[in-house]
Amino acid sequence: IMNADIIQSGADETYGPGLSGTTGGTLLQLSGISANTAEEAVMNDEYVEYSFTTHPLLTEDFRLNSVVQYETSPGNYNGHRLAVSISSDGFVNSQELIRDILTLDGPEYETYSVADRCFVFEPSTSYSLRVYIYDIPLANSGQATFDDFSLDICSGDFDTDKDGVWNHLDLDSDNDGIYDVLEAEGVDADLDGIIGSGPITDTDGDGWSDITDPDDGGTVLADPDADGDSAENRIDTDSDGDSCPDVTEAGFPDSDGDGELGGLAPPSVDVNGVVTSGGL
Repeated sequence: IMNADIIQSGADETYGPGLSGTTGGTLLQLSGISANTAEEAVMNDEYVEYSFTTHPLLTEDFRLNSVVQYETSPGNYNGHRLAVSISSDGFVNSQELIRDILTLDGPEYETYSVADRCFVFEPSTSYSLRVYIYDIPLANSGQATFDDFSLDICSGDFDTDKDGVWNHLDLDSDNDGIYDVLEAEGVDADLDGIIGSGPITDTDGDGWSDITDPDDGGTVLADPDADGDSAENRIDTDSDGDSCPDVTEAGFPDSDGDGELGGLAPPSVDVNGVVTSGGL
């Protein structure tokens, strides 16, 4: 991230206690890596960490779009895998962005999308980002080359209904009274706005329900855009473009005709972004 509108300050990389690193030219040369999986790398503290603080006056919504890794030339220590996680509380809690990036011989930049993890930056917040290194080829003797890691940021409208709850935390992102999980063509048998029924099962602990996580045998939701207007149904108050709002088609009240549930503008919502003033 090299944008003064987003980042107020940053620090040089540091290394987890499970590995050591030195600078060789423009590369980081890492050694002492023994982990075979992302889980082992976390347990062994085998990571490179970057820390930064966001600007207090973010004028737009910014979220992580992708991570970029430079694939170094043959002859360096390539062939290992990377996983990336981010935290705002010193990794008491964290969110995994991506795992199992395989580094190959370059030289070229490779970009890996993390947009589906939907991580939105908050202003005046200190973040730590850890890149875990693991699955080192036997011939590399626990060594890895690491070069030009960066983040690609995109801006946009990530609180569609302006209710103060980010879309990725909002169970009804357009306030039409229809849960996002249903508009994305998911199953919600107990109608609580959360996929499936009962407590979520997340076998690999990456924040995705097993139902939608390909790593655990799940299937990513279709998340359709029925009318092709570049707004998925879950963030479109008229998802089929027929000039009849979804809230009305679902049989819910919308006395002020603004496409949102109820007649209070703006509506009252709970901590999950669900309208609580629908009867007004």
